[in-house]
Amino acid sequence: LLTSSDSGNTWQYLDNQTFSNPRGIAYGNGSFLVMTNEKTFLSSDGGSSWQERSPIKNINLGTGAWGSDNGTHTYSGSFTATRFLTNFNTEDIAFGDGKYMAIGSASITEYVSGSGTFDNGSGLQSVNYDNQSFNSWGNHLLSSSDSGNTWQYLDNQTFSNPRGITFSQ
Repeated sequence: LLTSSDSGNTWQYLDNQTFSNPRGIAYGNGSFLVMTNEKTFLSSDGGSSWQERSPIKNINLGTGAWGSDNGTHTYSGSFTATRFLTNFNTEDIAFGDGKYMAIGSASITEYVSGSGTFDNGSGLQSVNYDNQSFNSWGNHLLSSSDSGNTWQYLDNQTFSNPRGITFSQ
């Protein structure tokens, strides 16, 4: 990392921390947050010291009903799924409105149990899943309101080939 205390006229190299594949840095609430593809690091003293924060992979997204249309087949019956964010390849990070937001490519694994039928366009077939895994990918957002200590997966929006994120007042 490089730092400047005179509006960019001179720069100082900070060799006190090595980041594996840094993907972005943002400033908010008096702290810098560096995001890699696996974890986040926080500095509240201008980069002199860094604290490792939580990982941004293998995040349990909870358990809920598994739906009528998973994108390729139409299901009916009684299914539940436990979802995990297994990987997040960060494109960029920004701070605004009291929280950090990161955009990137998310890999989700769902473990499905239950029974019913599905129609793949060729007719109905009976299925019985016992912790069957399904994988999906897409570009999504992560949000943290506690300086990168915990992250929430926002699955209400997908993006095609995002390259950055910013906040403006």
